[in-house]
Amino acid sequence: MHERLIILDFGSQTTQLIGRRVRELNMYCEIVPYNKFPHDATDVKGVILSGSPYSVYDESAFKIDLSQIRGKYPVLGICYGAQFIAYSSGGKVEPANSREYGRANLTSIDPQDPLFKGIEPGSQIWMSHGDTITQLPDNFKIIASTNDVQNAAYHIEGEQTWGVQFHPEVVHTPEGTTMLKNFQGFRIQGVGSVYFSFGYCHLGGINPEIPVIYSFCSRNAYFQIQLFSLLDVSERKLKTTRVI
Repeated sequence: MHERLIILDFGSQTTQLIGRRVRELNMYCEIVPYNKFPHDATDVKGVILSGSPYSVYDESAFKIDLSQIRGKYPVLGICYGAQFIAYSSGGKVEPANSREYGRANLTSIDPQDPLFKGIEPGSQIWMSHGDTITQLPDNFKIIASTNDVQNAAYHIEGEQTWGVQFHPEVVHTPEGTTMLKNFQGFRIQGVGSVYFSFGYCHLGGINPEIPVIYSFCSRNAYFQIQLFSLLDVSERKLKTTRVI
């Protein structure tokens, strides 16, 4: 059974992009509705809460009970996800004086926090929200700020739970992929993998350094893959595998 990361979709326009960035880091992930977390699964290694068009204080906003997720899995809340974690823990989320949209820079970063390993102050990020966290709960530690947003990112003390009020998945956050890699904290080694927007193709114990050329792929279908060895391009092997 492969390890997987679950992305809870709260309706963000960039949820699929989060999934793409995670797959680019060679981590299998699944996007599921915000209220369909697989609580009985034993292979979940992390959880990401997406953004949302809602405000966390709206009566119609998507909400879930995080008590069986926080503390059990590493959790990363993005934009609405970050605000929801803070709000549901007793923090305050209020309308911003003006919509925080566009490029910004992290003027301060906690260099000791693992989420920002390898990231320097001044790193560009992308904001896109009309609300902002105005007060964090007592055990929430600020780990990054911008000139206009004090609580740009936080870490819950005693938990592997983080929240960021910006979008690490978009290209306008150049070091966002590094943040996602830091959050994952591991990679599956020794497995060659091909990722698609609609699925994950597992190639068993094939050397991940061997380039893969695929001719066809669809969920629950067989397809042919030609593998060309980097050491001997004249040696070609044909393998049939299955999308899982």
